[in-house]
Amino acid sequence: MSNKYYSILTKIGQAQLANTVALGNKLKLKTIKVGDGGNDNGEETFPKEIDTELVRECWSGTINDLYINPENKNWLVIEAVIPDEVGGFYITEFGIYDDQDNLVAIGKYPKTYKPNITEGSGSSLFLRVMLQVSNASSVELSVDPAIMLASKKYVEDVFSKRTDNLDSNSSDILATAKAVYKLNNKLSTAQFLPYDPKRTYRTGEICTVEVNDQVIPMQMYAGPNLTCKGKDPSNITNRHDGWSDNKKPFWWIPYGGRVGMPFYWLSETPPEEAVLEMNVNLPVEVYWRLAKTYPHLVKNKNINTGDIRGEFIRVWDNGRGIDIGRNILSVQHDQIKWHHHDFVDDNGILYYALNDGNNRNKRGSDAVGTEGPDEPNSDCGINHTRKNNPNENSENNKWKETRPRNIARAMAIYI
Repeated sequence: MSNKYYSILTKIGQAQLANTVALGNKLKLKTIKVGDGGNDNGEETFPKEIDTELVRECWSGTINDLYINPENKNWLVIEAVIPDEVGGFYITEFGIYDDQDNLVAIGKYPKTYKPNITEGSGSSLFLRVMLQVSNASSVELSVDPAIMLASKKYVEDVFSKRTDNLDSNSSDILATAKAVYKLNNKLSTAQFLPYDPKRTYRTGEICTVEVNDQVIPMQMYAGPNLTCKGKDPSNITNRHDGWSDNKKPFWWIPYGGRVGMPFYWLSETPPEEAVLEMNVNLPVEVYWRLAKTYPHLVKNKNINTGDIRGEFIRVWDNGRGIDIGRNILSVQHDQIKWHHHDFVDDNGILYYALNDGNNRNKRGSDAVGTEGPDEPNSDCGINHTRKNNPNENSENNKWKETRPRNIARAMAIYI
């Protein structure tokens, strides 16, 4: 596929569509399902024609609207809404199902997190996907009016048709206008729509803007009791990277990532929606979401997530008994486990590397002493010319720690 995100008809869908065209019937689409690719953090998927199900389903709901794209008669536009109370998962894949629950089409979706209302930023998620078919007129929507939600386009089309047939003095105009007002008021909270400078956004709501020649989702950030209107998220001064006031939160932040989740980063500069963990005091007034996630890290109106630079990370023991007595976030200094080094001479005789001063060697003479190999009159060292002896004196390298081979990466944390 040339497109990074796409949808395709499955083998079942191709057969279904061919059959409907041959018999003059309609392929009835009913359900859309979304999944996370089998990973709680969202896994990239690669849909294939032979697929019969999603990698892992997270939500299933009724298709709200289906119509032919006016710019291309072979493109179907499929719309659905994931309600406020559903969430807590990532979306990377979707499937379109007919009224017999057959997977007709499958697609790769831009990685998107759908929050749950209990997380403090719950909101409905508006889904719109495109599907190319050879004969779009052979497909129709299987409607269940008991559970179907109206899309904005559907409301506008119905209103237009209804008012075109009304007499200018008809009392139905008022009733229709009131109904449309209520529906549009509900749809005004739909997420991932293009930024509207006339709309009042609440904290956690999401719009899309074009930044650096790509469309990205932006989330309203500025505090749980604030609203935003007329603050363009494409303007860097309204966002984290261009914000200069340390006494109040910025307006917008790129959407994505769970607040407080640390992650490795391959650059010295973190993404806009994160900061590096490098012992920096962040004002709570600005980084309020991070402070709300980790209240125990707040001190003197600042939050500090610690300094991870140059450190190795060890998973918290939490009572297992391997790394006893540790508290979470505690620091552990370097140690070397007790051990000794043995050496073998050319005759295969085993020697201790060091003399403890009390001749406590039981497997042969000590390597350092009057009976050591090639050191008959010395007790200060080992003959390093022997092939089985160490080839470097650790006292001369002046290293400050014992460490394995490693790679340096930055650690950032979502704000």
